Amino acid sequence: MNDHIESSEVTDGQNAHDAVSKVDKLDKIVSGIPSDQLSKILGSNPDQIENLRGVLKEVGNTYEAIYDAIARFISAGVTPGPIDPRPFVDMEGGILTAQIERGIGRCDRIYDYYYGDPTTSGKGGLRHWIEGSGELSREVMAEADYAFSALSNADRDLFRPLEEVGVVLTEKSDVIVDLLSEKEEDAARRLVLDLRKEMLKPLQKRLAKAMKNLQRQQRHLGIA
Repeated sequence: MNDHIESSEVTDGQNAHDAVSKVDKLDKIVSGIPSDQLSKILGSNPDQIENLRGVLKEVGNTYEAIYDAIARFISAGVTPGPIDPRPFVDMEGGILTAQIERGIGRCDRIYDYYYGDPTTSGKGGLRHWIEGSGELSREVMAEADYAFSALSNADRDLFRPLEEVGVVLTEKSDVIVDLLSEKEEDAARRLVLDLRKEMLKPLQKRLAKAMKNLQRQQRHLGIA
C-alpha cells in the first residue's frame, strides 16, 4: 500500500469520526428535550405544536440530506455490471454538496421557533408560551432551554461541519471520473468500497440511529 492510499484512508477515517461525533451530539441534544412534560401542555396550542415540529424538522432534514447523499454515492459505485460514469460526473460537479446545503438545518429558523420573532420581543415563540403556562418546573424549563439553545446555535459546531461530507463525496467523485476515463474501473469500484468501509457505513449507521431516536421524540411529543 503506497503512502497516498494510506494517507487517504487516515483522512477518511478521521472524516468519519468527525461526522459521527457531530451526529452523536445532535442526537443527544434532541434526546434531551423534555418530551414527556412538553407533550402534556402542548395539546391545547396548535401554533406551538407547529413551532416544535419546525425545530425537529430542521434536524430531521439534516439527517436525511446527508443519508440520501451517501446512499446516492454508494449506489452509483456498487451496482452490478460496468460502472456508469454519468452519476459521478453529476456528483463531481457538486450536486451532492448542493443537496446537503439545501437540506441542512438552519439555526435562525430554530431560534425563531423557540424564542419567537425578535421584532415582537420573543412573543409567539415556543419558550414564551411554555414559560407563561406555568406548567413546567424550573428544572424542566432549564432542560428545554439547554436543548433548544444548543440547537439554535449549532450552525458553526454541528450543522455546517456536516456539509464536509458533501465535499468529500464531491472530491472522491472527481477521482472516480478520472479513473473511469482511464479504463480503471476496478480501481474506481475499490475507491467506492473503501470509502464506504472507512467513512460512509459508520456514518450511515449513526444517522439511522439518530433518525430513529428523532422519530421516537416526535411520537412522545405527539407530532409524528
